[in-house]
Amino acid sequence: MAWQAYVDNLIATGHVDKAAVFGHNGAVWAASAGWGVKPEEYKAIATSWSNSDAVRANGIKLAGDKFMVIRADDQAVLGKKNATGVVIVKTKQAFVLGYHNDKQQIGNTNKEVQKIADYLIEQNY
Repeated sequence: MAWQAYVDNLIATGHVDKAAVFGHNGAVWAASAGWGVKPEEYKAIATSWSNSDAVRANGIKLAGDKFMVIRADDQAVLGKKNATGVVIVKTKQAFVLGYHNDKQQIGNTNKEVQKIADYLIEQNY
């Protein structure tokens, strides 16, 4: 499956508004069209992943919006900004990122992003 298909499948669940898959080096493999996430924002997530205390303290920045981190561990980071939020899950070679709008719930977004991440881990990605 092409990387864009994973992004499209996440959005098709109805629990993810925008999504991306990017490498541990911050290089984007696939992303929602028109989502203004900057390359340096992906790279910042990738390079700061191993320091969850710093991630909690500094938050996550995507498309110029800063998200307060509500959970950060070796596997996943969840962030909120008002009624919107992000879920980022690390696989062996990539990160799977899902954004939910104010009509979606972070728990459902987390479940869907985790499903894709688990599949990628099974496939050695």
